[in-house]
Amino acid sequence: MELRGKTAIVTGSGRGIGRALALEFSREGANVGCCARSEEEIRKTVALIEKEGGHGIAIPTDVTKKDEVEKMVKEVLEHFGQIDVLFNNAGSFQAIGGVWEVDPEVWWHDVTVNLRGPMLCSQAVLPHMMKRNEGIIINMSGGGFDSPFPGGSGYACSKAASMRLTDSLAKELERI
Repeated sequence: MELRGKTAIVTGSGRGIGRALALEFSREGANVGCCARSEEEIRKTVALIEKEGGHGIAIPTDVTKKDEVEKMVKEVLEHFGQIDVLFNNAGSFQAIGGVWEVDPEVWWHDVTVNLRGPMLCSQAVLPHMMKRNEGIIINMSGGGFDSPFPGGSGYACSKAASMRLTDSLAKELERI
């Protein structure tokens, strides 16, 4: 896909892989909607994009909250007019240890961020993409989806479910 003049949303773009993705989308000519929970971090990402001559906006967003995700999509559309790529990168891997050792709330948090987040973001961008009959959704996975992941069961379960969400969504969209 040619990215010049396109618009991408990158979740979790305040640091690490997400920041690198946002910068690379911009370098390829895309406008970038940067979202993460930390406003300070995404503002730094946007500053880096702008320093290189690109265009980005920072939108503080908790991807597990439907109202925040809908607001994020609305802001990107108001600012750039379209959404061509959604890169679901935001993730959590905090529950480390055997199932008998980890805090079940932390374990569930990993699942929530890694599965509910991409679902809500996809759900929010799809009406726009479907109306235009154009768009790409990419769901990031750092592993654990295709084999046992001792000490990281919450992360692994969430990534296995995310892969099933991805291929189920692809099949659903084939029918349209």
